[in-house]
Amino acid sequence: MKEETDKKISYTHCEYKVALAGSKPHQTYLVGKDWEIVRKLKEKDWNQTDCWREVRDPLFDGVSNENIKHYFNVRNKACEFKEEAEREFCPRISDIGRINSDLAENIPRWYSEGKISLKDFCGRRDDIRDLLEKMGDSVEVYGVGGVGKTTLIQVALLIQKLRGKRIVIIGTRQSYSTGSGYNPFKYKSTNEIYKIVGDRISLDDIAEALSISQDMITESKDDKINRILDEIENEQIYLFIDDFHLADEDVEELVKRMDVGLVLASKKLSGVARKELFLSGIDEDDRDKLIDLAAKDHPKRISEEAREKIKIIAEGHPVSTKILVRNYDKIDFRRLERYDLDFLNPKHSEESMKRLVTEILSDEAFGLLRCMSVINTDLESNICLSSIKETYPDRFDELFSELVDTGMLVKREGLEGTYQFSYKHIQEFITSDEGELHEKAAKYYENKIKLLGKTLDDDIELLFHRARSNPDSDIVQVFLRLRQYVTPIHDGFKRLIYVGEVLRGVFRSEREDLAQISGTLANLYSDLKRFDEAEAAYKEALVICKELAEMKPDAYLPGLLQTQANIGMFYNDTDRTEEGMKYLLMCLERRDLLPDFGAVCFIALGAAYEKLQNSEDAALNYIFASATRFLLFKKGIPCRDEVLFYLEKSIELGDEEIKGDAEMMRTAIVRLAGEEVEMPEVTTLSERGEALREALNGRTVELNPRDEVDLMALILIKELSSLNS
Repeated sequence: MKEETDKKISYTHCEYKVALAGSKPHQTYLVGKDWEIVRKLKEKDWNQTDCWREVRDPLFDGVSNENIKHYFNVRNKACEFKEEAEREFCPRISDIGRINSDLAENIPRWYSEGKISLKDFCGRRDDIRDLLEKMGDSVEVYGVGGVGKTTLIQVALLIQKLRGKRIVIIGTRQSYSTGSGYNPFKYKSTNEIYKIVGDRISLDDIAEALSISQDMITESKDDKINRILDEIENEQIYLFIDDFHLADEDVEELVKRMDVGLVLASKKLSGVARKELFLSGIDEDDRDKLIDLAAKDHPKRISEEAREKIKIIAEGHPVSTKILVRNYDKIDFRRLERYDLDFLNPKHSEESMKRLVTEILSDEAFGLLRCMSVINTDLESNICLSSIKETYPDRFDELFSELVDTGMLVKREGLEGTYQFSYKHIQEFITSDEGELHEKAAKYYENKIKLLGKTLDDDIELLFHRARSNPDSDIVQVFLRLRQYVTPIHDGFKRLIYVGEVLRGVFRSEREDLAQISGTLANLYSDLKRFDEAEAAYKEALVICKELAEMKPDAYLPGLLQTQANIGMFYNDTDRTEEGMKYLLMCLERRDLLPDFGAVCFIALGAAYEKLQNSEDAALNYIFASATRFLLFKKGIPCRDEVLFYLEKSIELGDEEIKGDAEMMRTAIVRLAGEEVEMPEVTTLSERGEALREALNGRTVELNPRDEVDLMALILIKELSSLNS
């Protein structure tokens, strides 16, 4: 209780009175179901705290004695507070849902009227109101980099959360590991942010963010779009696509078909959303507050003269304001004014930011920053301090300290000795594709690997920079080797695709290299479910392999067969089963040239026939799959479990001779492994099955092999004969 003149009131009542007296924004509700108990207790003229015990009223059923006693003690003051609150709008509620929805309506209104402020946010009073009004449709927020698009949108998304929306955000890793965005949102909504790997946003990224990607593996573009639209509508999702310029054509098609539940952020208006909002600098009246926010983490006091200069030069552009505030004591404002900087003009924004950074930094420090700009900061292990120091030893400590002191670089949170760009915008506008920068970046990764040990991601980054600088003849083999180890879960997966695309351009005239690159790219695209690109790459590899095989069959026919097998399995996996089977059957005509004797083709054909509900042919192909795997097993490859698995499939799906032969083979393999096994009761066997049964019974038999299954039976017969002797 709190003393107020000659009586006590509750803290809640006191806060309410203060809000009323100061005309402060507030919401008042009657919460709970026990007001009838309080009213009942107040009706009695009791003067002892335990008199209520004499009352036998069903109203008290289920209410603890302790609570009833409390209600009795506060009954008068509670009723006075209730009567006072009911003089204004004060609805009775049973849960917080109503409170949240009212806050979602009131906070934007209070903010736009200047009645409240928002933490770490200033200005944009009209913008936040306009954005929330337009969020009833799909809306695109556009403006130059660093103007605060992501921050504004994330403030609005917090309001959408109050309305019960599930928020899903898609953007680059770099955007959400640097200074971009609204910090209170990022800290509270980490699980709602899906960070793409690479530099393109696809339908599969959106499906992954919505946790429905596994349902869409083989679906067409239209089916994927419809599935995503249904998920967004059914689950009350609000989708935010940041850096929309990275979206591919399929995502643009999705956006065009979305009526509600979508906000985009882009530097340049795409026009695909139903509504749009252009974002410029913070209004003049709020620029002092912007400077105060920028200066809060820096103890230096900014002079009034410097404040006025910053407001004029930055024109309310948030990122440039932060940079100017951080470095105001290093800047010659008179000279900077002569440059006629324009951070808000799309044509001049990046050049103005570059001019500002070069004005702050020494030439040597700016050169070091440019060298680091091509390093992939999506990787959490970058930028590694020890590795960058090893790469650029001259005056390194002095220059690196300059970059940190000026706010160009910042430590990664929770990662010792690792730094990142403070703002992605700085990295974007100073980077370039110069071969010299990529050469130095390759040296950085060589040093990093030497100092910290090999990682798959660093190997891929090293390959990437070699491809962008001076690719030599062995780089294709490195690309093919790394492909064996990378999967879509690795950060470097999409980066390796980009490397392959670069190499495909570099080695276009080298047909053998190009065939290998295209075939490998096709596999990578397929793993990433980019099926149209995968098919195009497979077909390119197939055309080249046919050309090479016609010129030198002995050298290139195995490569052609492997490519046919790959495209056949690709068609099978993408529900074009009959088309895929044609390629697989062509491969089997010369399976003697395949390193696995056609095992993969037989397995794929078995699955295809099984999908088509042709059990007889499925069983036949599975027994051949088992036989070809068995031949690999006899060459020392550990695949005995696969041999038995495909025999089981043959037994499950086959009948008569195929089923009987498979049972005999399984029995022979188990017995040769030293395990006890009963002789199966089989009535129908082929010649090889009969021979195996005789051998299992200890008799000497001969078999003339005509195919891989016969050869497997013959090997088992010989081993059984040796075991029996």
